[in-house]
Amino acid sequence: MKMKANPGGFIAPENVIGRDEFIAELWQVLAQQSVLLLAERRIGKSSILNKIVKETQPTWLPLLKNVESITSVARFVMVIRDQLTPFLSKTEQGKSWLEKIQNLAAGGKVAGVEIPQAKQADWHDVLAELLNSVHQHQEQQVLLMWDEFPWMLQKIIKNEGHQAAGDLLDTLRHCRQSNANLRMLFTGSIGLHQVISTIRIAGYSNEPVNDMQVLSLDALAKDDAVDLANALIDGEGLTNRVNEQDIAGLCAMVDNVPYFIHHLIKSLRNGSGTPEHIVKAAIAGVDNNWQLEHYYTRLEDYYPEQWQKYALVLDAVAYSESSISRKQIHQALQAEPDAANDANLQDKNYQKQMLRHLIDDHYLVQNIDTAAYQFRYPLIKKWWCFYRD
Repeated sequence: MKMKANPGGFIAPENVIGRDEFIAELWQVLAQQSVLLLAERRIGKSSILNKIVKETQPTWLPLLKNVESITSVARFVMVIRDQLTPFLSKTEQGKSWLEKIQNLAAGGKVAGVEIPQAKQADWHDVLAELLNSVHQHQEQQVLLMWDEFPWMLQKIIKNEGHQAAGDLLDTLRHCRQSNANLRMLFTGSIGLHQVISTIRIAGYSNEPVNDMQVLSLDALAKDDAVDLANALIDGEGLTNRVNEQDIAGLCAMVDNVPYFIHHLIKSLRNGSGTPEHIVKAAIAGVDNNWQLEHYYTRLEDYYPEQWQKYALVLDAVAYSESSISRKQIHQALQAEPDAANDANLQDKNYQKQMLRHLIDDHYLVQNIDTAAYQFRYPLIKKWWCFYRD
């Protein structure tokens, strides 16, 4: 296989390397229940979703939509309607159902009775009616995949309030429980747990995704990363400039992350220096195309009003030469002037919760034998130390 380096761009499904086993596992889970897909930014989740749509199984109907720009429950319901319309409209019964949904949403007549235009509180009823139509009018197993679903919820919270977002999550859960041939897949570049935590502060107490299986997408396995690098090296005509024996080490420099491998090969093609020099330039911010600063700037989006505290915890882990225990993190925070007088940061239970969030958001990993913490990706640890120094 030959491929052109295309960091952050669209990858054709047939060119997605090293994800077949993950996709097979995903289909196995979906046969039983819906999925909450956790994935770091630029790790390749969108490529996997596109591959699922392109290479689906015959008994499934996968429908994919990026919902990041949606700011209201009403708009989300209409997006789902638009996703389902081409399939429900194939039968007269399905067309009749869609007309009923349209009348419920916009006002009109249902069975000769005047229906007023839906108010905000009624949109959840419209949504339930719409998703119930999947069960009644579609023989295939329907998979609704919504990319950047947590971002949409955050915008709904900002635009319509916490209750609107909580009610939406509850309605979706009810629909999953009520329709045997309906599955949902939520994913995004921020964790859904962050949004739910925000809603809980406003009094929400339900467990809206405890019926969904959590799957985590990580970097490529070593051999798959080498296969990707080889395909890019061949595609860019670099076979005479990169020794085959060095390719595994080249991938290891960027933690086998596909996005960074693409950047590295692109820079080699452009004559930007040795692999070592290219990675150092990215860490130093000389090449901002790698967008590593996002790992710092997104903290404020992830942990509003608390983000500086999370940065201090990451400092403690980053500046440790090896993995670090929670006790050592506590000691490091006690020695930090900005943390010493902060009651939350000195509270061990609060620290434990913060570390759990940082694991969920792919900053850290915890060794199951020693319980010690370290950065998930050494490249990000190196960058963090440089940026925060």
